[in-house]
Amino acid sequence: MKFKTFYFLMQLIFIVGKMLGLVAWSWWIVFLPILLPVAIIVLFGTFGSISFDNKEK
Repeated sequence: MKFKTFYFLMQLIFIVGKMLGLVAWSWWIVFLPILLPVAIIVLFGTFGSISFDNKEK
């Protein structure tokens, strides 16, 4: 539970900092705390389904 709270707080700080002009980062960097875990889940899901599919053949 603490891990999710950490990501939420980081995301909130990055968005507020970007909107107030405190940081000049790209929006990709600002949304990285959300995009990184999603990308990892998609990556593992894709490779897991491919390897599972190959074992049946």
